[in-house]
Amino acid sequence: MIAFNQCDKQSIFESIHNYLLDFFGDTIEYEWIITDFQFFVPRVQHLSLVLNFRNTGTDEENIERLENIISLSPIMKHVQTTYWRPPGTLKPESKLYQAESISIVQDVPTILVNLGCFQGKQASFRCHSCRIFDLIEFVNRWKSGEAFQNLEHLEIILNHTDFPLNGVLNAIGVKYIDLVKTPPTHTLPKVYFESGHKPNTDPINSHTYVEKETDNRVASMSIEGTTFSFGVWNKTEEEFLALVK
Repeated sequence: MIAFNQCDKQSIFESIHNYLLDFFGDTIEYEWIITDFQFFVPRVQHLSLVLNFRNTGTDEENIERLENIISLSPIMKHVQTTYWRPPGTLKPESKLYQAESISIVQDVPTILVNLGCFQGKQASFRCHSCRIFDLIEFVNRWKSGEAFQNLEHLEIILNHTDFPLNGVLNAIGVKYIDLVKTPPTHTLPKVYFESGHKPNTDPINSHTYVEKETDNRVASMSIEGTTFSFGVWNKTEEEFLALVK
């Protein structure tokens, strides 16, 4: 245990971090976790930031503090929130959307509005419901190459059990693998995971996929119950279909 005066925290953490760098070098990744608006990020080398908080509330001052911190922060590795409320407050250019990974629980149907600004690799949302139009727009923007250039994996879980997700497939022109054949399984190491949690994304084993117009890469799509999954392959359609058994 280390005890120190709060006014010395920057120099203390810098000293500890430099010691770790001397001992381990830059061969390992250092993560700094912020919870519940306890906003302090030491300015040190080789550090990535993890935001983990339960409720951002609606206080504009808190949101402004959040924006100020992340604007000066190192690489945003992961953002995890519960009862996320500020979609109308965060600006589209917010650095929050540059996080490599986000996991958000939200109880209003505005998830895809926020997702439209996402520039990272992996995203997970749990929400009450969402509009079919938003899901269709997401897939079409990915297919056209207009957005989501870095996206690897997306999962949206809806709490509303009567939501007709299958309507998405009819509107976006999905392609199908013969049902008698076995499609390849899409799964990736998670950008970030907590101790005791699964290190990989949930596997997507689906006979439906879409193709990007700009480079012919494909993404597996799965709709099971109230879960929409989207996994991007680093393969063209021809290379992807060669994996089908």
